[in-house]
Amino acid sequence: MASKELIRLYVLNVGAGSANVIHFPKDDSAILIDACNADVINDLLFNHLKITSLPLIIITHTDIDHIEGLPKIIETCAIEKTKIGTIHFNNDKIPNDSSKLRETIEQIIKYRETGIINISQRKHAGIDDEHAMNFSIAGARPSTTCKMFYPYPLNVDIAVKKKKPNLASVVLQVIVFDKTILFTGDLPLKGWTEIEKNLENKALQHSSEDLLSDVFIVPHHGGRIQDGTGSRVDQKTATTKILSMVKPCFALVSAGEKYDHPLPAVIEAIVEDNKIKQVICTGMSQSCMNDKENNETILKEIKQFYKEKLNKSSKDRSYEIFSLGSNADVIPCGGTIQVIIEDGEEITLLPSLSQRTEALKKFFSLGEVLCGKIFRRPLASSV
Repeated sequence: MASKELIRLYVLNVGAGSANVIHFPKDDSAILIDACNADVINDLLFNHLKITSLPLIIITHTDIDHIEGLPKIIETCAIEKTKIGTIHFNNDKIPNDSSKLRETIEQIIKYRETGIINISQRKHAGIDDEHAMNFSIAGARPSTTCKMFYPYPLNVDIAVKKKKPNLASVVLQVIVFDKTILFTGDLPLKGWTEIEKNLENKALQHSSEDLLSDVFIVPHHGGRIQDGTGSRVDQKTATTKILSMVKPCFALVSAGEKYDHPLPAVIEAIVEDNKIKQVICTGMSQSCMNDKENNETILKEIKQFYKEKLNKSSKDRSYEIFSLGSNADVIPCGGTIQVIIEDGEEITLLPSLSQRTEALKKFFSLGEVLCGKIFRRPLASSV
């Protein structure tokens, strides 16, 4: 009996940044959505997955914590003779100084000019025609479709004018088998309100039901959801509104200690949504714990524990993947998260709820962490 087809999503543990890989084992290919920390991404792609092609790279927006690893990834693909298909990104922020961001974008443009890679700017990483809204990933097996919900070219123009790249964050849904994954970049509330309005008016040729997604990558690393107009936003209310639009079963957060992400209000909104089976963050910060007096000490203990673990060889391949990206400056929680989508089966997450329960109990009771309530729910297929 032939084994069923499957794909794996990796939400990489890169600290304060974003990097997501969807792996297609059948043809040793992958797509990359955001590219913070080239070393971690290259380790996964070439040492663990051993891919031979990268048909699509999408950068949700050109903030440094979403794009800084791209030049080195392109270089590594050239060395490994790994074919890159197309790179899509909105050229929505090229600063007029010698910053790292400018250097990064200029290097990418240089690669395009020399013919090393094919870069599409604004054409497909923004809604300007029907093809940009719905497209299949060439070479991906099983067949994989993408739906683009944001931005329009006007949104990109506004982002450039205001020098606020978050305003042009890509919102992309990837559909494989009958399961859906929604990538959201750092889109502020204004963008979500515009998506909602366009869906209601059928302006996107999509309906509100099309936005519904099984797996939801939480915007802005679980950090502050900005209004987009300069007004103050109640974070719990904003998160609840977005969740009501997407109705996910799984909420994943690419977070790091640097900015104390995820915010308590964001996690509270997620935990109170009874449809959500799991919330997993790649890393944790002081904001994650109710014990404000001792949280710094606890975090140091966790950091030391995993540092010692990583210095020891392990035959447990799942732990190797979990540990990707972990170092002395990153406090793991979920670590690198795997989402396994198999034809005809329920979605599986690693680490599982039971694995995380066991790990967290090494340091504190579940009542001491903001997401603790979700561990007390009946364990379904997400275990």
